[in-house]
Amino acid sequence: MNRFAGYLLMTVAIGHALVGLILYRGSLGAIWAAGFFNTIRPGVDFDRQAVFWFLTFSPLVFLLGQIANRALDRRDASVLSLIG
Repeated sequence: MNRFAGYLLMTVAIGHALVGLILYRGSLGAIWAAGFFNTIRPGVDFDRQAVFWFLTFSPLVFLLGQIANRALDRRDASVLSLIG
């Protein structure tokens, strides 16, 4: 099995978060200035919705990378096929 699969997923997650922080810095600043909580209105603030979903994806992919590494250590092909 390829040992780098989990690390590759974690690298993609970190890169995705960094790109999101750079691309959406204006929207993140607006969210922060508005008080952070309850500042994304559905159907109104498209930029704020986009940054939320873009950055929510990163920790999930990072966790999948950690699960993949654990499955590789245990040689659990069923978990790896589920992630894949």
